[in-house]
Amino acid sequence: ICESIHILTEKSKILIDGGNVIRSENKIIMCDKVFRENAQFSERQLIKNLEQIFQVDKIIFIPTDPDDFTGHADGLVRFYENDTVLINAAENKKNAFQLSLRLALHNAGLNYIEIPYNPFGNKKKSQANGIYLNYMQMQQAIIIPVFGIVEDDPAEKQFVDLFNGNKISTVNSNDIANEGGILNCISWNILK
Repeated sequence: ICESIHILTEKSKILIDGGNVIRSENKIIMCDKVFRENAQFSERQLIKNLEQIFQVDKIIFIPTDPDDFTGHADGLVRFYENDTVLINAAENKKNAFQLSLRLALHNAGLNYIEIPYNPFGNKKKSQANGIYLNYMQMQQAIIIPVFGIVEDDPAEKQFVDLFNGNKISTVNSNDIANEGGILNCISWNILK
């Protein structure tokens, strides 16, 4: 694919899942699972290598959701602006994971906006139904997943309000969410 669209690639020994890289102008957010998956590097060396590969000033590490088999950041956080992120409006913010996520964002100097979230009807932990953060963002359009649940309308309204001036579309995403991913997982945005 890269060759056909004339993108030069750079080989690295670092293991990274695409869904675990959330980028802004000069920052990257990743789940801390990247350290376990790259134990051959010291923490300091891994961070230095990641900064060079992504050419960013700062990498922010957030905890990996213990209930997410992928361990990807794209179901937990997305940049809204360079210093503000969108996160799931978790039903129970007092559990250890939610507290540690919010603390990591606060310690990184990031503000957050909560958006609707309801995966609670899923039959398996591997399902991603009810997670609106895993949307597809293009230059002038945003496609958000919908699931036929009560949170669909408030989520769409909040995206319209937040991304004023962008075309907001929805697509029923139950089939792909049943397999554990949503729109960001199945797309590849390239900025040129």
